[in-house]
Amino acid sequence: MPQISVIVPVYNTEQYLRQCLDSILCQTFSDFELILVDDGSSDNSGQICDEYALLDQRITVIHKVNCGVSSARNSGLKCALGQYIVFVDADDLINIDYFENLTSVHADLVLSSFDDYWPDTKKRIEYQAKYGEFIIKNENDIVAYLKGGYAPGFVWGKLFLNQIIKKYKICFDETQKHSEDILFIGDYIKHINYIYKLNYCGYHHCQYKSDTLSNVAMKKPLITRMDWWRKALFQFEGYPIVQKYYAEMFLYLFEKEVQRIAISNLPFRQRKKSINDLLKCDSLIQCINISPGILPKDTRLFTLYKMSGLIVLKYSNRNS
Repeated sequence: MPQISVIVPVYNTEQYLRQCLDSILCQTFSDFELILVDDGSSDNSGQICDEYALLDQRITVIHKVNCGVSSARNSGLKCALGQYIVFVDADDLINIDYFENLTSVHADLVLSSFDDYWPDTKKRIEYQAKYGEFIIKNENDIVAYLKGGYAPGFVWGKLFLNQIIKKYKICFDETQKHSEDILFIGDYIKHINYIYKLNYCGYHHCQYKSDTLSNVAMKKPLITRMDWWRKALFQFEGYPIVQKYYAEMFLYLFEKEVQRIAISNLPFRQRKKSINDLLKCDSLIQCINISPGILPKDTRLFTLYKMSGLIVLKYSNRNS
């Protein structure tokens, strides 16, 4: 059994895939299996995976019908034999000593710093958080972890324990089209106690284009992300302090969103309709019930009674 199972979801990345695989296969730490999940690529990515599998017996290739990155990662998890799980995206790069550093400490979750990296210009922007150990004893610690920036919402740049994933049947939500990593990590941290953040940057999130899935998801209107908030709240049912943290964040974003709509150049009727669509979200009422003091009193009243026109007037007048 390998010590690490490396899972790489592959979809139409023929231009970058060889560089990614080379950075994995040249590791100073060699006790790993590499699971390449070709998610129905229409370019030469699948052939490249097969080519590399002929060169290195540590590589397993799974070819499947395209169902998205969550489905691909779940396929990799099902056949992973390693003690640890590491995720790498097919267009990213890792340092030669990346696995060696991740396994240098014994923790339930080990984090590496990462950077956004532009291969053409060699520009790097490193993202860091507080280094060292973080102990989770209760849900207050979970909130502190989420607030502290110890781990952004990506599964790459981390070392997971396969035993915990299998014991609690943790997997990716295949119906979620964005931010699925955060839900996976949320399920995982509910079952662990010891996290360690390395003083080391070994993962390079390559920026070949600006419209990466994570960037696009963050720019989407709040209404397109409502389902994610519902799932996040449900995920932490029975954790009122964590739910309060998520509810406060949601209501903050909600007020920003209605303000953006209210001061837009759209006709009044269209602005009213856009806000009314937001008001239909079940998660909104749930968040208000959890944290009633976050929204201004009049906004809360207008929201509960679905007075979208008054919301438009309030926020458009504030900025007139």
